[in-house]
Amino acid sequence: MKKAILASLAAVVLSTSSHAGFTMYTDTNSFYAAISLWNPGTISFNSISNGVFPNASYSTNGYTMNASSAGGLYGETYSVDPTIRFLSVGGAASDDLIMTFSTNVYAVGGWFFSGESNLNPGSFTATIVDAGGGTTIFTNNTTTVYNDTFLGWVYDTNITSLTLSTDPDNLGFPTAGGSVTLAVPEPSTYALLGLSAAGLAGYVIRRRRR
Repeated sequence: MKKAILASLAAVVLSTSSHAGFTMYTDTNSFYAAISLWNPGTISFNSISNGVFPNASYSTNGYTMNASSAGGLYGETYSVDPTIRFLSVGGAASDDLIMTFSTNVYAVGGWFFSGESNLNPGSFTATIVDAGGGTTIFTNNTTTVYNDTFLGWVYDTNITSLTLSTDPDNLGFPTAGGSVTLAVPEPSTYALLGLSAAGLAGYVIRRRRR
């Protein structure tokens, strides 16, 4: 089997070149609570084919996610639970799994990891690009089981892409398991985000005038 369920957990922020505000979650309950008043949509991978197949586009509840990799995509059934399939890269382990989103995505969550039939698949990295062109990079070297690999991010601006990658020197393949959930704030939440940004700007201006 190409991939086992060993993976990287609880990403740590390496660096950010973006001024966008965000919160990262490492469990589903906290993530879904954060977007409970939003308009979520879940893209399931359970219907994808096993084996290598071309780059693809997925849609749900008004959201679109384009998944791509240099060597196409790869689908595999989770041996522990056959109802779950993994989406990974169809070529080399060093290839990136790139997910680009429609313009209304402010939150993304799913089971993201580096998987291989190797007891030490190595480091896993997730790179998010927001609407302002800023990037936020998360990484971790910890390995664990699939059920503990959930990661979610909620931003105060829209997210344009999420790229999963692994250390080229190891055998781990960048993988998303089961499904990916996307969300956009409801209009009332947009207003609160706007007020928050305006308040922060006012605070910065007041500090500069002192």
